[in-house]
Amino acid sequence: MFNRISRANLVALSVLVAHHCFAEPPIRVGEGEVETKTRSQMMESLPVRILNSRGEPVRDAVVEPWAIRSGQGHYMWPNGEYDRTGVSPEEVVTDLQGSATIAYPRFTLLDEGTHTIGVSLHVDHRDYAFPDAIHVDVPLENESPYEVVLDDAVPIELRPMIDGKPADTSNLYAFWSDGRSGRGHTMARTETSLRLPPVRPGSHSVLVAKMDGDRVTHFSRIVDF
Repeated sequence: MFNRISRANLVALSVLVAHHCFAEPPIRVGEGEVETKTRSQMMESLPVRILNSRGEPVRDAVVEPWAIRSGQGHYMWPNGEYDRTGVSPEEVVTDLQGSATIAYPRFTLLDEGTHTIGVSLHVDHRDYAFPDAIHVDVPLENESPYEVVLDDAVPIELRPMIDGKPADTSNLYAFWSDGRSGRGHTMARTETSLRLPPVRPGSHSVLVAKMDGDRVTHFSRIVDF
């Protein structure tokens, strides 16, 4: 009887000891506290200079950073709910010397510490053609600003008609192919015409729509020019 009770107690004790050992986290020799570091975003500078085809500085050109690139890909900036820079882009306007400085984030992916290696720009001026997207590797190899040359352009004037009569232009909107209309660029209006910003000589197209409040009532055909 004594032996049976002792063995039962021993088994019970073994189970309790085993259970107690698994419940406690293992002790690691030399383990210290883990320090959590918060990475801060830093802004870098990209100097640019805008010139015309004659090498003259272009004043009042609007320079807008719209995308950034890292070793992991090319990202819109800002990127809505998916943005991982923690900062917003700011457009700048060139001075008398055609110069401006773009601020861009050091880290494209702040949480991962992934560095920015490229910045994409739009450059717009009312007297020149709208250039294709400009992609700049950063940081620049030297202290000289990155130069952008704007091409001369041809002004475009539309004279829309409805039922053979000049249309009231106050509720007409044009959509054209050089990329400006998609960016909300403002065109000029007279009583009988729509004046588009100058476009580079070549093949283009335009469509005009008439709005009644938020409803489209008329479309023109697409006109190539």
